[in-house]
Amino acid sequence: MAKKNPITGKEIKAAPKTDSAPEAQSVAPEQSEADALRAELAQVKKELANAEAKKNRAEGELTLKVSQKGCVSVYGMGRFPQSLYKSQWKRLAKEMPRIMEFIEANDAILPEKKAAVKK
Repeated sequence: MAKKNPITGKEIKAAPKTDSAPEAQSVAPEQSEADALRAELAQVKKELANAEAKKNRAEGELTLKVSQKGCVSVYGMGRFPQSLYKSQWKRLAKEMPRIMEFIEANDAILPEKKAAVKK
């Protein structure tokens, strides 16, 4: 009797039986487990390298990253990254002389953000 998937209701086909040696079947799970451990080790090494790079980054240094949604994210200006799409960064860059002129004109009323003090 054919089994049915309880969610979809579709018939589940049984895998074809093969006449392979018993040792070949026992090696496959060990090999896939070893591959999974290698992949996990590579991921842990990558995370460790990222943490080390973050630790060694100079205080106040800006870093750039492309986000999952395709934005350019600037880290290091505050608690959260500043993320804009490429076209937005280009528009902002084009307006920088006007923005700097505005900042200079309003310098007396604009406060400076104080750097966070590490404890």
